[in-house]
Amino acid sequence: MPQPLAYLIDDVARRHGQVQVRTVGCCLVSDDEALLTEILSTRSLKALKLVRLAPTVLASDKPPSETLGALRTAGYAPASAQADGSRSIELPPRHKAAPAQVNAEPAPFNADDYRIEPAQLAAMLVEDRA
Repeated sequence: MPQPLAYLIDDVARRHGQVQVRTVGCCLVSDDEALLTEILSTRSLKALKLVRLAPTVLASDKPPSETLGALRTAGYAPASAQADGSRSIELPPRHKAAPAQVNAEPAPFNADDYRIEPAQLAAMLVEDRA
């Protein structure tokens, strides 16, 4: 085998695998290293399979929504972020009330039903006091 080819093969073999590609569901980023260390060691979050990538970055095996839910259940208050790092606003789903049942035909208004004679009203008021 020619010497330049042997050098090339040795160089490729030496560099192979220096960069690894992992699947990551999402990343947790915080300036508070102690908080991330606490999260990393929280037993109830073991299912997230958290890995420290840097002092201020953890990677989760789960998707963002599941990771956010697990963190909130564990008592943390995480904020969701866009891919560019800007914070996103989460709106809770709204539940609409069922429409009210409306009668097909309302009862006709009869003013006589609401009229009362003064003497009759006085008698009713006296009876309520007795």
